[in-house]
Amino acid sequence: MEAIIPPIPAFLDRRNPECIHYIGNKNTEVSNSHKKFIKEFSQVNKECRKLTSNFKSKMAYEIVQYVRRGFDTFGKLRKAISALPDLGVVSDRELKAGIRYALVNRIPVPKVVGRGKSRQTSIKYLILSKKTSKTYEAVEV
Repeated sequence: MEAIIPPIPAFLDRRNPECIHYIGNKNTEVSNSHKKFIKEFSQVNKECRKLTSNFKSKMAYEIVQYVRRGFDTFGKLRKAISALPDLGVVSDRELKAGIRYALVNRIPVPKVVGRGKSRQTSIKYLILSKKTSKTYEAVEV
């Protein structure tokens, strides 16, 4: 016993020229609106930087250094880090990603011990923690 497959309606069949989504029809309203959406979406995303793990770790390192110097609120960090020539203008989204990364992960910070020939570089790990709801502090782990 074979299953009986009903015919595909004309408005759903892409092989039918009367269908809006006809395969051979290049100038449909749907494809034009889709192209406009893609163009607008790509223009918005050009301004955003990719939040890679490498970028977040660099941001977290800078954030921890500035928090140790006294820039312990979000507004102070935004002003201080946006002035850096290396990172350029940092958006709130990127700064929040760096703060979240620093709250969760240990950030390695080099520390020089000794002078002259006996100088050695050791690594200490810092993590960001919330002192109050609006202020941060760098804690050695």
